[in-house]
Amino acid sequence: MEEKKLYIEREGPDGALYEKLQRNTLDELQRLSGEVWTDYNPSDSGVTAADIVNYALTELDYKLDFDLRDYLTDEDGNFVPERYGLFLPEAVYPTAPVTTEDYRKLLLAEFPEIENTEIKAGNIWTGRYSMTLYLSPFGENTSELRSRVFSFFHRHRNLCENLREEDIRIYDNTSPENELSLFSEVELETGADPTLVLTRIYWKILRYLAGSVRIRRLDRNYRSGNVSIEEWMDGTGRDTDVQIPHQKNTQEELFAGLCGIDGVKSFKTCYFVKGNTVEDIAGRETVSSFSGGNRLFIPRNRRELKVRMYSNGTELTVNMERFHAELQSLYFARKDRQPKNREGDGNRSEFSRSLLKPGVYRDVWEHTPVSRDFPEMYRSEMKRSRSPEGVPGTFEAYLGLFDRIMERGLEEARQLKDLLSILSGEGGTMRIGKDGNAVGETGERNVFALKNRYMDFLDRLYDVESSPEKVEGVAWYDPTEEEEIARRARFLRHVPELTECRSRACDIYGERDAENLPVIKKHLSLLFGLNMDESLSVGNVLPGHNLILMGDREEGKRMRERMNSMLVDERMLTSKHTENIPLKEQAMTEDEKLAAYNQMRHELMIFNTNLLSGGLFRGGISIHNYRLVTAGESEYLLVFRNEEEENWLNIGRSNRKERLAELANLLRRYLLELNRRCEAVYVLEHSLFVHSEKYPGLTEEPFNVSFVVPDWTSRFHSERFMKSLDRIICRLLPAHIRYDIHRLNVQQMQYFEAAYCDWRTALAEHAPEAELRQCQDAMVSELTGRTERI
Repeated sequence: MEEKKLYIEREGPDGALYEKLQRNTLDELQRLSGEVWTDYNPSDSGVTAADIVNYALTELDYKLDFDLRDYLTDEDGNFVPERYGLFLPEAVYPTAPVTTEDYRKLLLAEFPEIENTEIKAGNIWTGRYSMTLYLSPFGENTSELRSRVFSFFHRHRNLCENLREEDIRIYDNTSPENELSLFSEVELETGADPTLVLTRIYWKILRYLAGSVRIRRLDRNYRSGNVSIEEWMDGTGRDTDVQIPHQKNTQEELFAGLCGIDGVKSFKTCYFVKGNTVEDIAGRETVSSFSGGNRLFIPRNRRELKVRMYSNGTELTVNMERFHAELQSLYFARKDRQPKNREGDGNRSEFSRSLLKPGVYRDVWEHTPVSRDFPEMYRSEMKRSRSPEGVPGTFEAYLGLFDRIMERGLEEARQLKDLLSILSGEGGTMRIGKDGNAVGETGERNVFALKNRYMDFLDRLYDVESSPEKVEGVAWYDPTEEEEIARRARFLRHVPELTECRSRACDIYGERDAENLPVIKKHLSLLFGLNMDESLSVGNVLPGHNLILMGDREEGKRMRERMNSMLVDERMLTSKHTENIPLKEQAMTEDEKLAAYNQMRHELMIFNTNLLSGGLFRGGISIHNYRLVTAGESEYLLVFRNEEEENWLNIGRSNRKERLAELANLLRRYLLELNRRCEAVYVLEHSLFVHSEKYPGLTEEPFNVSFVVPDWTSRFHSERFMKSLDRIICRLLPAHIRYDIHRLNVQQMQYFEAAYCDWRTALAEHAPEAELRQCQDAMVSELTGRTERI
């Protein structure tokens, strides 16, 4: 610890910034002027200017020397690190359950009425768990506990893990067969309270038989300094620490703990018998091993109490009423220290936020022109030097150069909040030109490039990759820099849930929405900008626009040949008669865009049949595939290069080539939006399937996952993209899970999505196995190609 001093040390002349600047300035002026300049006194105008500018630079240094968090603090003094992708440790640290021990801790932290639990993983043929819950002996209402634990497990389960409600066993505490009666003679220390000592003995035994599980709330223990932040992070709870010690569960181990109880001098006898005996113990089985679940019989009166308390040879009387009251108070005091069922209440203890150093808002953005610091005689002369229009003279304009440099530095610092923010719609006061450069007095700095650099830093911080194009070279949809920044920011905003547990599955019994998704699906969807809302069918996007996509297989050949009757004579495609079409993105509202698309479909002959070839649907997203062809005097064609069919297609005719160029840009934009809206990925866990005679192999490999994607969009039709997708899935998926990727055409996807929706509904409603099998077979038939539709 740094020693505190009773005095302030004066900084030497070599340490002050102003003195350094002034000394270096004069040295440089002398070197440059040589013998010409002989007066270096403050009366010299040059020395005066240097003196004032150096003071201004010293002030600028002060303004720019605060802690970074101060520049990111709002005027109300609120510093929110998550706004800049700097998440709290408990939000991003991987504390999701993975092992059976993790699930034990998770349940014990969440349900105070559970004293202990045993969880077993199923065999390789089922992928299911089973669990036994050991409850408190103090008769609480547990009528809904099984269903609550069942729902809680499915909100936290991992891929290919499952649990049936009937596999949750609640240990029967009321059965006499499971009870143990304590027989003991105890010698107490002089002055010890027999009732209090008896309470401590029974409490110690109760805790031992329950596994001696220790549960601590962070907000009660962390500040005491007993636990490090690393210890708190090494668990399954965000604000709860669960410790399950390894016990031998023997009488010897328990007896050693009982001997350490305050007030106990020695034990003359101490043993347990099976059953809640009241009178004779003859023929009763003594117990020395406590594994397998045991319950301590708690006597209600002196007749049932088989523990005798002595002090100096005299038997002491126990107050049984007080004994029961104090024993229950110990239990409920412990229960009160445990977390209540906080699932979804949004009231988690974010202890590390309290450890953050608070930010201080610094209003340092105003800059006073250096000319105002000059003596009055200088300022009067500068005013007289201005032109009638108020244009500064030479000397004042020269000083303005210093002002602009300082204003630029302050403006860059002021814009840090906007530059580092990953929240959507936070443009702040930063104005960005089409070229990505900041508009204003901030110099030629590209804001998009700086934002990308900061997001690269966040990627490395959390070990994620929000820009797959940098790693995989994945084919993209040529987004603008602004769109790419927005997509990366959206991905990074979800980093906590993506990194907490990459193998987290969806809650099959919860609400079906954009939040209740497998983490790997959410990861891929955010990474590639895919549709995450499973209530929206991607197979019905094109039919919803009254469009039919012709198949690429042999059965669609005749229809494609009919469309190709609009082929263009390649003799017209000479450089003399053709010209490229420049890309022009016109800003439009949604209503304006809808009206423009409707007019475009009315004008372009390609939409007369409502049929689109796959080559046009996919290749039409690139403006480089369109050409303007001069067909005659004042007559032009809009043609499209179908790279898949290797031909040219005539899609429009007009006497205004400017209109055709505009239509080409509209068509490209329209097809691009349709491609994006048609893209999604579905994740099927084979462990959720029931046995099917039609597909018997489904349930034989529960640790299999099927990824279902469309085949008709530009990206998913590309083999290069699919290989990259395969590599990314391989990196994200746990090593013990096998996977397959199924690509479906439009019709297959329509049937699959309908069956998938019915299957998910049947699962959530605990439908009979026959109904599940019917939905499951209809869904799987689209993946295998064995369709039998009527």
